Amino acid sequence: LKVAVIDSDVGQNDIAPPSTIGLAFAKGYISSLRELKAERVHFVGSITPSGYECEIVHGLRELMGYALNSGMDAVIINTDGWIRGSHALKFKLNMLKATLPDAIVGLQRGGELESLLKGLEAYGWKVIRLKTPPAAPRRDHRERRELRSLSYNKYFANSKRVPLNLLKVPILNSPLFKGVPISTQELKTLLGEGVEVRHCERVGDEGYLIVDGEAEILRLSEVKKVLGVSEVIVHKRGHEKGLIVGLLGEGLESLGLGVIEEIDYERKSIKIITPVEGHIKGLLLGRVKVVMREEGGGFKVVEDFQR
Repeated sequence: LKVAVIDSDVGQNDIAPPSTIGLAFAKGYISSLRELKAERVHFVGSITPSGYECEIVHGLRELMGYALNSGMDAVIINTDGWIRGSHALKFKLNMLKATLPDAIVGLQRGGELESLLKGLEAYGWKVIRLKTPPAAPRRDHRERRELRSLSYNKYFANSKRVPLNLLKVPILNSPLFKGVPISTQELKTLLGEGVEVRHCERVGDEGYLIVDGEAEILRLSEVKKVLGVSEVIVHKRGHEKGLIVGLLGEGLESLGLGVIEEIDYERKSIKIITPVEGHIKGLLLGRVKVVMREEGGGFKVVEDFQR
C-alpha cells in the first residue's frame, strides 16, 4: 500500500516549515511525522489558520491531487487543533468538502470534538474515535516557538542569497511597483523633518510611500491631495526585512519559501534567502517574520512572530 501524508497544521507542521502545509510519501514504518521528508510544500503565509482558511483548503486539494496522480493508494491528512467556535467548525467542514475522506479519525481529550463528530456520524460518514495518548505533550508557547525554530532551521539549512528583479518576478499580493510613479519633491515639507521619501506611487485610489525615518503625517489631507488619492499607506524602509515569502513557479505552483533580506526601491529588486533551486516566477507575501542571522557559513532562525 502506497501511503501519502499531508500535514495541514500551519503552526506546528511536522513535515514542512511553519506557515505552510506539507506532503510526504511514507516509505516504511514511522513513529513520528518528523521522520518524513517533504515531497511538496504549499505556502499559506500564516502560523494560525484563522483568516487563511481558503489558502489551506486550496493547498489540501492541490497536494491531495498531486499525491493521487503520483500513484498513491491512500492519503492521510493531519489537521490543526483549531476546533472551538463556528468559524473553526466551518473551516473543518470545508476541509471535508475539499477532500471527501473515506473515514474521519477524531483524537480527543474529554469529548472536545463531539460537536463535530456527532454531526458527521449522523450524516453518514465513518467516524473513528480515539483518545489522545496520555504521553502526548501539551506544549506551551515557548515550546511551540522552539519547535518552529527547529523546523525553520532544518528547511533553510542549505540556503543562499538570491537577487530578483521585481519587475520580472512580481509580488503578486502587493501593489508595489504596479502603480503610477509620483515625484516625491512636494511631499518633503508635508512628512516632517528627518523624513526621506524613497519610493512613491499611486495605485488606484491609494498612495503607497516608502520612507526613511519616522513619518508622522500630520497634514494627511494635503498629502492625499498631492497624490490624488483617498487613502495613504506609509511603510518605513526595511519594514520588509525578515518577512517570509512564498515562491511560485509555472502555473502558480508553490516552490517553497524564502526570507526577504532587503528590497532596493531604486533598482526595483529584492534579495531573498532560500534553499529553492527552481526558476522563480512570482512571490507571495505572508504575515510571518523571522529574525535570521548568518552563522557558520549558513543561516539560522532565532525567532518568529506574526504581524
